[in-house]
Amino acid sequence: MKRILHYFLCLSLLTSFTSCDMEEEELSELVTTNFVEGHWTLTDLIYEEFYNGQLDTSNGEHETPNAPVTMANGKLMSPGETTADYVLTKVDGKNYISITENGKDKGTYEITKLTTEEMEWVLKEMEESSRGPYKAVHTYKFKRKEPLL
Repeated sequence: MKRILHYFLCLSLLTSFTSCDMEEEELSELVTTNFVEGHWTLTDLIYEEFYNGQLDTSNGEHETPNAPVTMANGKLMSPGETTADYVLTKVDGKNYISITENGKDKGTYEITKLTTEEMEWVLKEMEESSRGPYKAVHTYKFKRKEPLL
């Protein structure tokens, strides 16, 4: 009988020291969500086109809209614009944001930069064209309007 009690005592001691901390991936998702949410200014929109791996300088665009954007609770809002929904995901160690507007898919962007003050999204589209392999790269750059506490 003492042996059985001793066994259960040892077992309970072993399991009581098991950590309940978040896994690294859960913590990373929490950090990503906290960094993404807030008030931003969309500072740059850069559109680039590549044919056969070469940048086509005649078709690129660079805009500086300086548009306010608020991201909170899965909603992306900009004054005068339709509110869109967003979902953050992580695949193979990379962060992505998927945007839908009125139920329509607006793309899945890789979050290539995310700090307390800056964020950058990149959308790549690839297809075949009469000029060979075509790739369009859309880059969106944001600056935080208010410092993250």
